[in-house]
Amino acid sequence: MIGRPPIPTALKLLNGDKHKDRMNPNEPKPPAVTPDMPTTLDKYGRKIWQRTVPILERNGLLTEVDGDTLAEYCHLQALNAHVSRALKRCRYKMLAEKHTVDGAGNEILEVKTNPLVTQKMQISAKLLPYLREFGMSPASRTRIQVAGGGRKDEFFD
Repeated sequence: MIGRPPIPTALKLLNGDKHKDRMNPNEPKPPAVTPDMPTTLDKYGRKIWQRTVPILERNGLLTEVDGDTLAEYCHLQALNAHVSRALKRCRYKMLAEKHTVDGAGNEILEVKTNPLVTQKMQISAKLLPYLREFGMSPASRTRIQVAGGGRKDEFFD
């Protein structure tokens, strides 16, 4: 039976969960050391790494063992950017048309989803778990509490 993935203790504490029975006292606590940027990232992946690492460090969400996960996130974001640029070049055409002629000389028009749109959707689906893992989606941030209560919002005053 597959259930929800376990939440790391650091995120539980940021979420405000103070129930000791829900904490793992033997959970590994890797040091908060910035992992080295992998050489396998392309130009865009390196930019994403350089933009993301300081954000994760400021929020205490990056340790030395997170390098591979972060690298995969950066790789997927870079791939997403490449596909987005390709979609822009074809003017965001959502459908691909293929004209063929059958054996009887009849013209056949096949319409299918642009493969770039399919790739973009697949990449987006693969990115979401990485965003959640590092607390970078709006939904995952709603469960995180920061010391000092975050910024003031007149709606909640």
